[in-house]
Amino acid sequence: MQVFYLVIIKIFFIIMTLLPCFANNARLFFYQANENLISGNFTQAINLYQQAIEKKPDYTDAYLGLGIAYKEIGDYPSALNSTNKVLELNPKYYQAYYNLALILEKQGQNRKAINSFEIFLEKVPGAERFTDVNQRILRLKKILKENNNINDIKIN
Repeated sequence: MQVFYLVIIKIFFIIMTLLPCFANNARLFFYQANENLISGNFTQAINLYQQAIEKKPDYTDAYLGLGIAYKEIGDYPSALNSTNKVLELNPKYYQAYYNLALILEKQGQNRKAINSFEIFLEKVPGAERFTDVNQRILRLKKILKENNNINDIKIN
């Protein structure tokens, strides 16, 4: 029994010495940021994603989460910067194209949003299951067509 307690005490001290390492771990900040993002605590999520990025400057997942959080609070320039950083670090990161398209759509940059949605569909495995993306593209194309017709009428 005494041996059991000694083992437990040793494990406890090992855990306590490793705890600071976990506090400095980018993944820990990232997971906490994700929890806050899901809970709607966007400002806290932004802070935690930034801490994760400070620990690991090439953390594409943290940049993507940061971009989503910024988008949710309506800070589209920061959302664009974060999402573009993902694509700078990894141009094949297809989820970033989807988020980029959503940001561009919110800003009324419909042609660029369509382009990003189309890149997303080209890169994502099993793209046929993303019918909502195809519907968004069709809706944006319709808006562009209507705006072009309106502009044509104004010019004539």
